[in-house]
Amino acid sequence: MSDHNMIAFFIKMESEVVDSETWVLNLNKGNYEDLRRELVLIDWGELIKGMTVKRQWQTFKERMGELQQLFIPVWHKSKGGQRTNLWLTKEIRNSIRYKEEAYRLAKKSNRSEHWEQFI
Repeated sequence: MSDHNMIAFFIKMESEVVDSETWVLNLNKGNYEDLRRELVLIDWGELIKGMTVKRQWQTFKERMGELQQLFIPVWHKSKGGQRTNLWLTKEIRNSIRYKEEAYRLAKKSNRSEHWEQFI
């Protein structure tokens, strides 16, 4: 007679279709000539005079963002109706990946410490 007991269970899960939308810069169609022309017209010395380095960087990023919106078009990138399991978080996916890698290593080496790491 065995002292092992078997546990069986069923998990009923639902998933939803997520239509993921992302807007991306179309860098191949950017009007870089006009962008450069606008950058040259800005008096950077006067604009950032008396600012801290952090504030200078923020000012530069803001100006570049404004010019980017003017001269570089965006396009819609869609992943389509991709099914996602709401319970399958990034942390769980990483744990699964780690477990699979530990199994591959244990199977390949057949060393007891690798099997213990897998378990």
